[in-house]
Amino acid sequence: MINASGNNRKNYLRVIKQGLKIKELTKPIKYKKINNIWSIYGEKNENNDQEIVKMIALSTDSETIVLTYTNNSFAQTKDTGIDNSTKSLFINRMDDGSLIQITENGFKHIIPGRVQKLNAFDGKIIKGVAKGMQMVLALLGGEIFYYEMDQTG
Repeated sequence: MINASGNNRKNYLRVIKQGLKIKELTKPIKYKKINNIWSIYGEKNENNDQEIVKMIALSTDSETIVLTYTNNSFAQTKDTGIDNSTKSLFINRMDDGSLIQITENGFKHIIPGRVQKLNAFDGKIIKGVAKGMQMVLALLGGEIFYYEMDQTG
């Protein structure tokens, strides 16, 4: 089997040969319908050419489940700063190492070592995306908000 994926400079061509062993990293999670899945990267490896997945976030209709990678396996955790009690629309690591969690009610900017707060909106957020140091939110009714973070977050 051949798999091609990626975009821009991060393109990959993987050839999977028959007979290779598959390593199970975690037991299957039995939850309700999973709406979104994000792989959240950490620091780059020692060759500085490939980022390493540190977290996997799963969003259901009522909660967000976070799995972190430790000791060669993934395990569920609640100490990442991500609000586990609500549905997430988007989660990503920003260029400065902080995390962004976008929910229907607002967004949370999670900076290690600092108090995080949910920035709430009057309207309902229906879509959101963040990359680099920028974030865009679309509210029900057609309003669009654009944010660009400075060095202080």
